[in-house]
Formats: sequence, C-alpha cells, structure tokens
Amino acid sequence: MPGLKTKYVFVTHLTHLFDYLDGKKVVASSNVRRNMENIDYRLSFKSLSSHFEIFSDSSLLMTLNMLLSFGCTKVSLIGFDGFGAGNNFYKTGYERGVSYATHDMEVSRILPVYGKVMEIRFSSRSEYEKFLEGKDA
Repeated sequence: MPGLKTKYVFVTHLTHLFDYLDGKKVVASSNVRRNMENIDYRLSFKSLSSHFEIFSDSSLLMTLNMLLSFGCTKVSLIGFDGFGAGNNFYKTGYERGVSYATHDMEVSRILPVYGKVMEIRFSSRSEYEKFLEGKDA
C-alpha cells in the first residue's frame, strides 16, 4: 500500500496484509488469529458480521457496519472493487471458498440498507456501486 496516507487499517480476513502496513495502527475483527502482536484494536466479528439481522462476512459490509457503529454518516471507500469471474486478488492463493454469486447476492441485499442510513461513495471503480439505490452499473 505504498503512498496510502492513513493512520488506521481495518483487517477482516487477510492477514497477509500485515507485511504491507508500515507502522499503521491495525484494527482487526476478532476472527483474525494470526499476527496478533501487530493488532492494536480488536472488534467483535459476531457484531460486525450481523447486518440488520442478516449474516455476511463481506469485508465491505463489515467495514460499513464498523463505521456506522462509530456514528459515521458519510463514507468514501477505495479498494472495494468487487468480485467476478477472473482475477480478483492482487496475489494468487487468496481465493475464498464462497462463490462470487453468493457473495454478490449478500451484498446486493444488504448494501442498499446501509445506503439508506449513510451516504456511501466509492472513490475507485466498484462492482458494488450498482447495488446502491439510484446508481447505474
């Protein structure tokens, strides 16, 4: 993450990112069990993965849940480009067992609800933008 100017990084699954954090404070969900010595703040996975009584461990949705719990009403997101057929990760070997269609179905159901309680803007191209009301993909 060269050139990224931030003080905190939120990690939900991908513990390999610890190699690239360059002294930033790490906020992690409680399911992250590796590199615990590098975690500054831990948040409940159970709480973060419950979205309006629907379960999803989508890092996008968990991030929005965290920000909403902090009282954020406007968010600008970068790097949540979405899933699809083909290359979805910057490095091979990090694919998950969940099908992309299942993941997108979860996001399509829950993201619009977040969009009603907070202003969400994607600062980089995102496949998820189409799930927000009034947005064309």
